[in-house]
Amino acid sequence: MYNMCWEIIVGQYTLGLIEKVEITRSVELLSDIATIVLPATAYNTVLGEEKKIKRGDIVSISLGYDDVLVKEFNGFVQSITTDGGSFTLHCEDSLYQYRKALPNIELINPTLKDIINYVHKTITGFTVDCDYEWSYEKFVFQNMTGYDVLSKIQKEANPNIYLKGNVLHIHPKYIQIFGTANYDFAINIDSVGTDLK
Repeated sequence: MYNMCWEIIVGQYTLGLIEKVEITRSVELLSDIATIVLPATAYNTVLGEEKKIKRGDIVSISLGYDDVLVKEFNGFVQSITTDGGSFTLHCEDSLYQYRKALPNIELINPTLKDIINYVHKTITGFTVDCDYEWSYEKFVFQNMTGYDVLSKIQKEANPNIYLKGNVLHIHPKYIQIFGTANYDFAINIDSVGTDLK
């Protein structure tokens, strides 16, 4: 039998007691997200994590079995909620760093690369790999963060947008192949309890 193990580091703390961890990765989402649920009490003692953990703390989640850990998530605490008997950390990958306010401006006939270059004048430390051709007649930055801009682009132009290391990738959908899978209906499909015809 496998024994589950984990190493979850939030800020300067390594978590020893958790209720649940959920990680969601999808090209449909702008950023990878993780939810860590911690108990508010243990052994009839209030734990008080809300005083130790804050928004913006770095998060590292490694999960595995039998002391073999695999890094599953790196990111930041985006928000913290307390509910009933639990304490929930809502985490986001490095796109959290794009939640900085941008100066208001109106760009006329900008390409997607022009818009991203404007974003990177405020949000530094990232490079761009963009092979998606898209342009606007006008793009207005009005009380927006870099994350808002990327979200707007994803909704309107529908590209795949994701961060890998410190590189922001913007590509047309279905262009990139992230891996292949081989299926053999004699091997990969469990014949017990199925009624395949």
